[in-house]
Amino acid sequence: MRLPASRLFLDLPDRLLRAGRTQGAARFLKDLGWIGVSFTVARIVSGLCSVLAARLLGPEEYGRVGLAVAAGSLLSTVMLLGMNAAIVRYGAGGPGARSALAIGARFAGIGFLVTTAALLVGSRRLGDLLGLPASILWCGWAYGAAFSGYALATGILQALGRFVQRGWAEIAFAGLSLAAFGAGMALHRPSFMSLVFAYVSAHAVVAAASLWPLRSEILPPPQDRGRASPMIRYGFYTMGCGVGFFLTSTVQALLLNALLSTREVGIYAAHSLASVGLAMFAGSLFSTVFFPKASASTNRPRLWRGLWKAWLFALVPSFLAFALAQGVVLVLMGRAAFTPEPRRIVLFALCSCVVLMQTSLGQVIGAEGVRGARLGLVMSLAMGGLSLAGGLVLIPHWGIEGAVAALTVSYTVGLVWLGLAGRGYLHAEGAA
Repeated sequence: MRLPASRLFLDLPDRLLRAGRTQGAARFLKDLGWIGVSFTVARIVSGLCSVLAARLLGPEEYGRVGLAVAAGSLLSTVMLLGMNAAIVRYGAGGPGARSALAIGARFAGIGFLVTTAALLVGSRRLGDLLGLPASILWCGWAYGAAFSGYALATGILQALGRFVQRGWAEIAFAGLSLAAFGAGMALHRPSFMSLVFAYVSAHAVVAAASLWPLRSEILPPPQDRGRASPMIRYGFYTMGCGVGFFLTSTVQALLLNALLSTREVGIYAAHSLASVGLAMFAGSLFSTVFFPKASASTNRPRLWRGLWKAWLFALVPSFLAFALAQGVVLVLMGRAAFTPEPRRIVLFALCSCVVLMQTSLGQVIGAEGVRGARLGLVMSLAMGGLSLAGGLVLIPHWGIEGAVAALTVSYTVGLVWLGLAGRGYLHAEGAA
């Protein structure tokens, strides 16, 4: 019997309750509701900060922010060693969960030290490879370091089921980044450094404030050292997925900068803020509560089928929402500098729908532990290679449209791959 369209998303917590073995639907709904409210408030505030920055800085300086964030995303992927995801996967309840937190924090610290040392030695070569001057590269390091601390702290909160604190952390980051951007603009002439300073300081403050109360969870030596082996393997696969994600979804800024100019980077970032970025935000909102629950589920195939059915009804409304959001954001940023072009808006909206579908469905596969992470690694690297190659071929001919077209093709291949692999890959007996 097919459920009514209006009930499909609402029924998902109940499906999770019947499939899982831990908390019930009422708790799940409460957690999801608070995460939805807090993340939405944070998104509005941080979006306001981005719109204001783009309007004041213009496409070129705003594009430099995108380059610094792109470099920081790559560096933070290596700094974390995948431990932020491993902590959620292996620290979400059950015996030995607290040991997972301590193990993850220690390996993330090692990753930070090794990455920083390597950058000190090879910053010139990495800058040449990425096409970035030293100033932007080291801004990227600062962003990556602060974000890594933030990701580690919020991952521990998720693993412990402290979703109230997790939501407040997101709101605090958004509010602090807006305040810090204002301070940066007041202290310096308008430049990309003002927004980078805002991101770095906000991430760092929230990370420190979140990790300090958690010191009793992560500082004592782990009692269950046997958890280190699966966490390292899972972290390795997750880090590989992160590299694939960088090549798939973040490398566009570097390609546009190398093949065109920082102006195109800024325009691409403006569209992405209200489309692809919004889709990834929605995916992270969902996965914040869903992934720990799915990790504890014994019947993920049922969750898988429920998500596919839900997307049949959510696709068209999502497309319209992404298109409308782009139009509003571009007008607020300034029509003269960020001209709304219908063809570009349609391409970004279509891409965003595919990104959100692939991201949400991938959460079920990722909850399969090392087995799911292994598939995610192969898939993300293949998608990353396709996106990189597509960008190199299409951007010189189509510009920004070529970048988003390559991204759309990459995520479409990933979505089809998930659909073909999902049914045979998932099993109802627990994670591997």
